[in-house]
Amino acid sequence: MGLREWDSGLEPTPDHARHHRYSWDHPAEARPGGEGLEALTARALAALGEVAAEHPGGVVLVGTHGTFAARVLLAAGRRVDWSVVRDMPMPAVHRVRWDGGPTAVTP
Repeated sequence: MGLREWDSGLEPTPDHARHHRYSWDHPAEARPGGEGLEALTARALAALGEVAAEHPGGVVLVGTHGTFAARVLLAAGRRVDWSVVRDMPMPAVHRVRWDGGPTAVTP
């Protein structure tokens, strides 16, 4: 199943924010050995679709990291960019309704 955090292909560095911003500005690009943000979005939606199919009409709690959650929220219609991800509170709770795809629900 695809419920895992984004593999940016980056080693931890003091200037990681610059690289993450670049990834958000160029979501189709992937670093060697890493995953592009568009690929993460597709994987996240497929994984959540599997979970939704296993629990039709049910309520499911998924715990994850910020980039995974942000890409799902983006696909669900929220305006999400690097500044939103950078400033995302931790922990945070986001409600997403699944009806053949994600819809962001205001908390």
